[in-house]
Amino acid sequence: MMSITGCHSQKKYGIAEVGLNKAVHIPNPQRISRANIRSAKYYFRLGKQKMESKEYEISNFYLKKLIEQFPDSPLISEAKTYLTHNDEILSEVKDMFDKIMIYQQTGRYEESNRFIDFLSAKHPYPDLIEKTRKIKQENLVRQGLIALKILEWDWSDREYSFEHQRLNTVIKGKVKNISNASLANLEVAAILYDQKRRIISRKALPLADEIFLPNQICDFKIVDNRYANTDYVEVEFQTQNGLVIPLK
Repeated sequence: MMSITGCHSQKKYGIAEVGLNKAVHIPNPQRISRANIRSAKYYFRLGKQKMESKEYEISNFYLKKLIEQFPDSPLISEAKTYLTHNDEILSEVKDMFDKIMIYQQTGRYEESNRFIDFLSAKHPYPDLIEKTRKIKQENLVRQGLIALKILEWDWSDREYSFEHQRLNTVIKGKVKNISNASLANLEVAAILYDQKRRIISRKALPLADEIFLPNQICDFKIVDNRYANTDYVEVEFQTQNGLVIPLK
């Protein structure tokens, strides 16, 4: 009787011959495992970094990727702890932000601004600061606490556009921030009228790319080549949402 010993029933990984000039690659589970470990660590590292930089929503994105794709990873427990931490902060921020908006919509601008200051101090992460800054700026405009002063301006329709074969209307001047608040993302708009005082064009452009500081002077220029026969021009300044800022 012949005895057969050995490990011929054990599966081999790598390149397996299946016929003349043919071979099939059998994946090595150890390689797959190492790749999974690297990917899991990658998601975990990004999730933790974003949490520490207070980018909680982005942090949650990476942590959820880790939990969904690698449920057996030893990092899952810690990732879930971070996820819970982020969700608690985001829930608190949402509740406070809802109150800020309710106060603004009901004309209680001072209370809205107090909540903005408190929220920004407690959770100073970039997206939230930018969002609340815009709301506070509009609250200040509605309260009459923001004002600009045009130091000089003029317009002309004598500049010829060879591209459009007509005269351009050019509006330019200088404006000063005479309020106590720093402003951002403001726009300057030029409204063009014809001889019958009908609006023929309204063009708005960003006033300045950077923060418009108190007492700062900013140049502005608008070129409008869409209409001819401009008879009268008005200039106004506004927030990105179209809220007009008073001039003094």
